[in-house]
Amino acid sequence: MPLVELSAVLDHLRDRPTVSFRPGEVLLKSGKRSGKLLILRAGRVEVSSEAVVLGTIEAPGAVLGELAALLECPHIADVRAIVPTVCHVLDAQILREDPALTLHVAVVLAQRLDKYTQQLVALRHAAGDGTTAKSFDQSLDRLAKAVLFGGLA
Repeated sequence: MPLVELSAVLDHLRDRPTVSFRPGEVLLKSGKRSGKLLILRAGRVEVSSEAVVLGTIEAPGAVLGELAALLECPHIADVRAIVPTVCHVLDAQILREDPALTLHVAVVLAQRLDKYTQQLVALRHAAGDGTTAKSFDQSLDRLAKAVLFGGLA
């Protein structure tokens, strides 16, 4: 059981205003700095990078734009509403001021890292040990360094 449930953040933010997005509307744009952190209250969004859909998110309490907020950098993906969507749109500075929200973001990132690590282990098992697998394994090494240590080596 995680330290903080996704839905708990919604109770924490219940008095903060929300913003509604129409289907097709862009919430966050790759390569742009918004200075915003979004918490999904309702709806579903699609996350894509370089025209490749990475997935959809619909869990109430999901965090969007956290990497850009924490690293003070441009967003690394586009986030677009695919149904009517409602989010809390917060100034990224809130992470310096609100320990409960910062803990929530930390738990979300830790869950994601755990999921990626499990997938990486599964890929390593699938790689085998042939010549093609060696090349595949080298790619996995680079992926592991990126996910676990924050950069490609």
